Amino acid sequence: RHRRMIKVAKFTSPNYIALAKKTNKAQIITIDYSHFCEFAIWALQAQKVPLIESGFAPGQHILPTLSVRVGGNEHHISSSSRTAQLKPQSSENTPLLQTDQNNKKQASDDKARATAVPLAVLPNGTILRDSWEIASYPGKLSPVDPELRKLLDEEVGPLARQLTYVYVLKASNSDLWNALCTRGRHWLWRFAWWLFMGSFITKRMKKVFQPDNQESVNQCRERLKIAVEKVGVMISTRSYGLNPVHRDPENPLVRSCVFSGLVLDHSRLLCYLCL
Repeated sequence: RHRRMIKVAKFTSPNYIALAKKTNKAQIITIDYSHFCEFAIWALQAQKVPLIESGFAPGQHILPTLSVRVGGNEHHISSSSRTAQLKPQSSENTPLLQTDQNNKKQASDDKARATAVPLAVLPNGTILRDSWEIASYPGKLSPVDPELRKLLDEEVGPLARQLTYVYVLKASNSDLWNALCTRGRHWLWRFAWWLFMGSFITKRMKKVFQPDNQESVNQCRERLKIAVEKVGVMISTRSYGLNPVHRDPENPLVRSCVFSGLVLDHSRLLCYLCL
Protein backbone atom coordinates (compact mmCIF):
# COMPACT_ATOMS: atom_id res chain seq x y z
CA ARG A 1 0.00 0.00 0.00
CA HIS A 2 2.79 2.40 0.94
CA ARG A 3 4.62 1.63 -2.31
CA ARG A 4 1.50 2.35 -4.33
CA MET A 5 1.13 5.70 -2.60
CA ILE A 6 4.73 6.59 -3.41
CA LYS A 7 4.10 5.78 -7.08
CA VAL A 8 1.01 8.00 -7.04
CA ALA A 9 3.02 10.76 -5.33
CA LYS A 10 5.73 10.67 -8.01
CA PHE A 11 3.15 10.65 -10.80
CA THR A 12 1.00 13.52 -9.48
CA SER A 13 3.62 15.83 -7.95
CA PRO A 14 5.99 18.29 -9.63
CA ASN A 15 9.62 17.30 -9.96
CA TYR A 16 10.97 19.67 -7.33
CA ILE A 17 14.59 18.73 -8.01
CA ALA A 18 14.20 19.71 -11.65
CA LEU A 19 12.31 22.87 -10.69
CA ALA A 20 15.05 23.96 -8.28
CA LYS A 21 17.68 23.46 -10.96
CA LYS A 22 15.63 25.21 -13.67
CA THR A 23 14.73 28.26 -11.57
CA ASN A 24 18.00 28.33 -9.62
CA LYS A 25 15.91 28.84 -6.49
CA ALA A 26 15.31 26.68 -3.44
CA GLN A 27 11.96 24.89 -3.62
CA ILE A 28 10.32 24.71 -0.18
CA ILE A 29 7.32 22.50 0.56
CA THR A 30 5.23 23.73 3.48
CA ILE A 31 1.92 23.78 5.22
CA ASP A 32 1.78 27.49 4.67
CA TYR A 33 0.51 28.55 8.09
CA SER A 34 2.82 26.18 10.04
CA HIS A 35 5.12 27.84 12.53
CA PHE A 36 7.93 25.34 11.89
CA CYS A 37 7.68 26.28 8.21
CA GLU A 38 7.64 30.01 8.97
CA PHE A 39 10.81 29.61 11.01
CA ALA A 40 12.60 27.93 8.10
CA ILE A 41 11.46 30.50 5.54
CA TRP A 42 12.36 33.46 7.75
CA ALA A 43 15.84 32.00 8.30
CA LEU A 44 16.40 31.72 4.54
CA GLN A 45 15.01 35.20 3.92
CA ALA A 46 17.34 36.59 6.59
CA GLN A 47 20.22 35.08 4.59
CA LYS A 48 18.80 36.39 1.29
CA VAL A 49 18.43 32.89 -0.19
CA PRO A 50 16.15 32.94 -3.30
CA LEU A 51 13.25 30.57 -2.77
CA ILE A 52 9.87 29.47 -4.09
CA GLU A 53 7.36 28.21 -1.55
CA SER A 54 4.82 25.53 -2.42
CA GLY A 55 2.25 25.82 0.37
CA PHE A 56 -0.33 23.12 1.01
CA ALA A 57 -3.18 22.36 3.38
CA PRO A 58 -2.90 19.52 5.93
CA GLY A 59 -3.41 16.29 4.00
CA GLN A 60 -2.81 17.99 0.68
CA HIS A 61 0.91 18.09 1.52
CA ILE A 62 1.30 14.31 1.79
CA LEU A 63 1.90 13.38 -1.86
CA PRO A 64 4.37 16.20 -2.64
CA THR A 65 6.43 15.44 0.47
CA LEU A 66 6.44 11.71 -0.21
CA SER A 67 7.63 12.31 -3.76
CA VAL A 68 10.70 14.18 -2.47
CA ARG A 69 11.45 12.32 0.75
CA VAL A 70 11.07 8.71 -0.39
CA GLY A 71 10.44 8.92 -4.13
CA GLY A 72 14.08 8.48 -5.11
CA ASN A 73 16.86 6.01 -4.41
CA GLU A 74 17.83 7.85 -1.23
CA HIS A 75 15.37 8.61 1.55
CA HIS A 76 15.30 12.01 3.28
CA ILE A 77 13.32 11.52 6.50
CA SER A 78 12.74 14.41 8.89
CA SER A 79 14.52 14.11 12.23
CA SER A 80 12.75 16.93 14.08
CA SER A 81 9.60 19.05 14.42
CA ARG A 82 7.47 15.92 14.31
CA THR A 83 3.79 15.76 15.10
CA ALA A 84 2.76 13.26 17.77
CA GLN A 85 -0.04 12.93 20.27
CA LEU A 86 0.53 15.04 23.37
CA LYS A 87 -0.86 13.17 26.35
CA PRO A 88 -1.55 14.41 29.90
CA GLN A 89 1.63 14.05 31.95
CA SER A 90 1.99 12.70 35.46
CA SER A 91 5.08 14.81 36.16
CA GLU A 92 7.40 17.35 34.58
CA ASN A 93 9.87 14.55 33.86
CA THR A 94 7.40 12.67 31.67
CA PRO A 95 8.34 13.06 27.98
CA LEU A 96 6.13 15.62 26.27
CA LEU A 97 5.83 13.79 22.96
CA GLN A 98 4.76 10.32 24.00
CA THR A 99 4.82 7.40 21.60
CA ASP A 100 4.46 3.74 22.45
CA GLN A 101 7.55 1.75 21.57
CA ASN A 102 5.84 -1.09 19.75
CA ASN A 103 6.20 -1.96 16.09
CA LYS A 104 2.84 -0.52 15.06
CA LYS A 105 3.42 2.83 16.73
CA GLN A 106 6.99 3.01 15.46
CA ALA A 107 5.82 2.38 11.91
CA SER A 108 3.23 5.13 12.31
CA ASP A 109 5.91 7.54 13.55
CA ASP A 110 8.15 6.68 10.61
CA LYS A 111 5.33 7.41 8.17
CA ALA A 112 4.67 10.75 9.87
CA ARG A 113 8.33 11.71 9.46
CA ALA A 114 8.13 10.77 5.76
CA THR A 115 5.43 13.41 5.23
CA ALA A 116 6.72 16.09 7.61
CA VAL A 117 7.13 19.69 6.51
CA PRO A 118 9.03 21.81 5.80
CA LEU A 119 11.61 20.41 3.45
CA ALA A 120 13.68 22.19 0.82
CA VAL A 121 15.28 21.20 -2.45
CA LEU A 122 18.31 23.26 -3.49
CA PRO A 123 19.38 24.02 -7.07
CA ASN A 124 22.32 21.61 -6.73
CA GLY A 125 19.95 18.76 -5.81
CA THR A 126 20.63 18.80 -2.08
CA ILE A 127 17.55 18.09 0.04
CA LEU A 128 17.25 19.78 3.45
CA ARG A 129 15.06 17.56 5.59
CA ASP A 130 13.59 19.85 8.24
CA SER A 131 13.45 23.34 9.74
CA TRP A 132 16.84 23.11 11.40
CA GLU A 133 18.70 21.91 8.31
CA ILE A 134 17.01 24.63 6.26
CA ALA A 135 17.87 27.34 8.80
CA SER A 136 21.49 26.15 8.87
CA TYR A 137 21.87 26.73 5.12
CA PRO A 138 24.02 28.38 3.81
CA GLY A 139 25.61 28.94 7.20
CA LYS A 140 25.46 32.72 7.56
CA LEU A 141 23.53 32.53 10.84
CA SER A 142 25.13 31.65 14.14
CA PRO A 143 23.91 28.23 15.35
CA VAL A 144 21.56 27.62 18.26
CA ASP A 145 22.94 26.06 21.44
CA PRO A 146 21.88 22.37 21.57
CA GLU A 147 20.09 22.83 24.91
CA LEU A 148 18.04 25.74 23.57
CA ARG A 149 17.32 23.89 20.33
CA LYS A 150 16.00 20.89 22.25
CA LEU A 151 13.71 23.12 24.30
CA LEU A 152 12.36 24.90 21.22
CA ASP A 153 11.96 21.78 19.10
CA GLU A 154 10.53 19.39 21.67
CA GLU A 155 8.57 21.69 23.97
CA VAL A 156 7.88 25.24 22.76
CA GLY A 157 7.10 24.30 19.16
CA PRO A 158 4.78 21.30 19.79
CA LEU A 159 3.03 23.02 22.72
CA ALA A 160 2.39 26.22 20.75
CA ARG A 161 1.05 24.13 17.88
CA GLN A 162 -1.24 22.09 20.11
CA LEU A 163 -2.64 25.12 21.93
CA THR A 164 -3.34 26.87 18.62
CA TYR A 165 -5.21 23.86 17.25
CA VAL A 166 -7.28 23.71 20.43
CA TYR A 167 -8.87 26.97 19.27
CA VAL A 168 -8.67 26.45 15.50
CA LEU A 169 -10.51 23.11 15.72
CA LYS A 170 -13.36 24.43 17.83
CA ALA A 171 -16.75 24.11 16.16
CA SER A 172 -17.22 27.88 16.52
CA ASN A 173 -14.09 28.41 14.38
CA SER A 174 -15.01 25.96 11.63
CA ASP A 175 -15.19 28.75 9.04
CA LEU A 176 -11.60 29.75 9.84
CA TRP A 177 -10.40 26.14 9.74
CA ASN A 178 -12.11 25.49 6.41
CA ALA A 179 -10.66 28.72 4.98
CA LEU A 180 -7.13 27.79 6.08
CA CYS A 181 -7.46 24.48 4.26
CA THR A 182 -9.25 25.58 1.08
CA ARG A 183 -8.63 29.25 0.28
CA GLY A 184 -6.33 29.63 -2.71
CA ARG A 185 -6.07 25.85 -3.24
CA HIS A 186 -6.62 23.93 -6.46
CA TRP A 187 -10.29 23.43 -7.30
CA LEU A 188 -9.91 19.64 -7.14
CA TRP A 189 -8.66 19.89 -3.55
CA ARG A 190 -11.49 22.24 -2.59
CA PHE A 191 -14.01 19.82 -4.10
CA ALA A 192 -12.46 16.86 -2.26
CA TRP A 193 -12.39 18.85 0.99
CA TRP A 194 -16.10 19.60 0.90
CA LEU A 195 -16.97 16.11 -0.35
CA PHE A 196 -15.15 13.98 2.24
CA MET A 197 -11.55 15.04 2.90
CA GLY A 198 -12.40 17.86 5.28
CA SER A 199 -14.34 15.61 7.64
CA PHE A 200 -11.68 12.90 7.51
CA ILE A 201 -8.73 15.21 8.16
CA THR A 202 -10.52 17.18 10.88
CA LYS A 203 -11.25 13.95 12.79
CA ARG A 204 -7.62 12.89 12.48
CA MET A 205 -6.38 16.29 13.66
CA LYS A 206 -8.70 16.26 16.65
CA LYS A 207 -7.44 12.81 17.60
CA VAL A 208 -3.86 14.09 17.63
CA PHE A 209 -4.35 17.51 19.22
CA GLN A 210 -7.22 16.62 21.60
CA PRO A 211 -9.00 19.99 21.72
CA ASP A 212 -11.76 18.52 23.89
CA ASN A 213 -9.44 16.94 26.47
CA GLN A 214 -9.50 19.71 29.07
CA GLU A 215 -6.84 18.11 31.27
CA SER A 216 -4.46 17.96 28.32
CA VAL A 217 -5.32 21.53 27.29
CA ASN A 218 -4.67 22.88 30.80
CA GLN A 219 -1.33 21.08 31.03
CA CYS A 220 -0.40 22.30 27.56
CA ARG A 221 -1.11 25.92 28.48
CA GLU A 222 0.83 25.70 31.75
CA ARG A 223 3.82 23.88 30.26
CA LEU A 224 4.01 26.31 27.35
CA LYS A 225 4.18 29.17 29.81
CA ILE A 226 7.00 27.45 31.70
CA ALA A 227 8.86 26.60 28.49
CA VAL A 228 8.69 30.17 27.18
CA GLU A 229 9.96 31.44 30.53
CA LYS A 230 12.91 29.04 30.23
CA VAL A 231 13.67 30.38 26.77
CA GLY A 232 13.53 33.92 28.12
CA VAL A 233 16.07 33.07 30.80
CA MET A 234 18.37 31.35 28.31
CA ILE A 235 18.49 34.14 25.74
CA SER A 236 18.88 36.86 28.38
CA THR A 237 21.94 35.38 30.11
CA ARG A 238 25.50 36.10 29.13
CA SER A 239 26.10 32.58 27.82
CA TYR A 240 23.40 33.01 25.18
CA GLY A 241 23.93 36.69 24.46
CA LEU A 242 21.55 39.58 24.07
CA ASN A 243 18.90 39.77 21.38
CA PRO A 244 21.03 39.30 18.25
CA VAL A 245 18.80 41.58 16.17
CA HIS A 246 19.72 44.47 18.46
CA ARG A 247 23.36 43.48 18.67
CA ASP A 248 24.15 42.81 15.00
CA PRO A 249 21.41 43.41 12.41
CA GLU A 250 23.59 42.02 9.61
CA ASN A 251 24.13 38.66 11.34
CA PRO A 252 21.01 37.55 13.23
CA LEU A 253 21.16 34.23 15.01
CA VAL A 254 18.95 31.30 14.13
CA ARG A 255 17.27 31.59 17.52
CA SER A 256 15.74 34.94 16.51
CA CYS A 257 14.04 33.27 13.55
CA VAL A 258 13.02 30.13 15.40
CA PHE A 259 11.60 31.92 18.46
CA SER A 260 9.68 34.35 16.24
CA GLY A 261 8.35 31.50 14.14
CA LEU A 262 7.53 28.99 16.86
CA VAL A 263 6.04 31.39 19.41
CA LEU A 264 5.17 34.85 18.10
CA ASP A 265 3.54 33.65 14.88
CA HIS A 266 1.11 31.42 16.78
CA SER A 267 0.60 34.05 19.46
CA ARG A 268 -0.88 36.41 16.87
CA LEU A 269 -3.30 33.73 15.71
CA LEU A 270 -4.30 32.90 19.29
CA CYS A 271 -5.00 36.58 20.01
CA TYR A 272 -7.23 36.72 16.94
CA LEU A 273 -9.11 33.56 17.89
CA CYS A 274 -9.69 34.69 21.47
CA LEU A 275 -11.19 38.05 20.52
